Amino acid sequence: AGVDLATQIFGDLRGRRAMLIGVGEMGRQVATALQAAGLQELVVCNRTWERGRQLAEEQGGTAIEWGRLAGYLGRVDIAITATGASEPVLAASDVRSALRVRNYRPLLLVDLSVPRNIDPGVDAIENVYLYDIDDLLFDPSHSPPPLEHYAGRLSPSLHRRFALDQALITKAMLCCDAVVVSTATLA
Repeated sequence: AGVDLATQIFGDLRGRRAMLIGVGEMGRQVATALQAAGLQELVVCNRTWERGRQLAEEQGGTAIEWGRLAGYLGRVDIAITATGASEPVLAASDVRSALRVRNYRPLLLVDLSVPRNIDPGVDAIENVYLYDIDDLLFDPSHSPPPLEHYAGRLSPSLHRRFALDQALITKAMLCCDAVVVSTATLA
């Protein structure tokens, strides 16, 4: 959903630079989707250097150390956070500094973390477009196709057995490109 939003704002992502902050499962999915969208450069930043370096290498990106996060923000057009941090990792002051370096060109920030990893005060900064996971889940302009579109992805028996409603599937499809249900965990 974050990558779709970036293409809505910037159009084609070729020639754009993005920073992924956090390399957990969600971060890995975002990295793959960003690279598939044709980015010029993917910068990966993670608290654990080795994990960040590994994902950057797998994706043909550049790894940076955690302490260099704020300094690199001015070099990218898009930054997506997906960490398990309990407090913001991007402060409003970091974003203001990045905008100065960017000559105030627009910057897209997408916060996929819970709790939030981007200071909510960033939302008031001009030329910064801040979206969080709630915006992506509940904004009707980002809604996926109706349930019928996903008919072949879940077996009819699972559909009946668990009586999945439209809202649940909509939220799941917004968070992931595919829903994988393991029957071993359901038994």
